[in-house]
Amino acid sequence: MVTVLDRDSAGYRRGADVVVELMGGIEPARSLILAAMAAGSSVVTANKALLAEDGATLHAAAEKAHLALGHLMQAKTPDEKAVMAAVDAVYPAARNPMAFPWLA
Repeated sequence: MVTVLDRDSAGYRRGADVVVELMGGIEPARSLILAAMAAGSSVVTANKALLAEDGATLHAAAEKAHLALGHLMQAKTPDEKAVMAAVDAVYPAARNPMAFPWLA
């Protein structure tokens, strides 16, 4: 199951295999991404501001939990970001299959 986090989201819903963050900004995006990882979900984001400010923390959390943190940096419009972020979830799975056991 894939969950999308955007500005209209009430919060992170447990049980997602992959969370696609489309909120932008630092908070609440950072808190929701960390909550998703703590619950066992890999994350894909196009949030350049958050990755620039706290990417090291997010990557460390993903590595510690044996999850994937995928990020997309080339999309320009929200539609491109949404589509490409979902596609970008496949790349981390190829690099780290253990992060996506449900693909096996």
